Amino acid sequence: MINEKDKANRLVKEFLSYFFTHNLLDITMNLLINEQATTIDFTVKCSAEPADFAEFVQALKLPRQYELEEYFNSLLGAHHGSRHDYTFLGQAIDEAEGKYADSKLFLHIVRYQEKEK
Repeated sequence: MINEKDKANRLVKEFLSYFFTHNLLDITMNLLINEQATTIDFTVKCSAEPADFAEFVQALKLPRQYELEEYFNSLLGAHHGSRHDYTFLGQAIDEAEGKYADSKLFLHIVRYQEKEK
């Protein structure tokens, strides 16, 4: 089992991969990990909203699949082909909000800590 810091690291890498794929390189990130949750906020400067941003955010809003947690963690970071499926990423987090305004992308992510079994 990997710890929450390692999971946060994998999540951040996935989001950066999305931004880099769209050649978005002016990124501000705020990361908070505490006993309740991991919260990640991105502000990304861009001249236009990526064509797939709404689809990306929708994939992030899929319900989290706790029972498949370790399986999803092993898949995060595994990119195959030119099109990446972000549904695994969505199923590893609890909340996602995204919008484009004032030449910036805003993305807010929350992953609640698992309760001890």
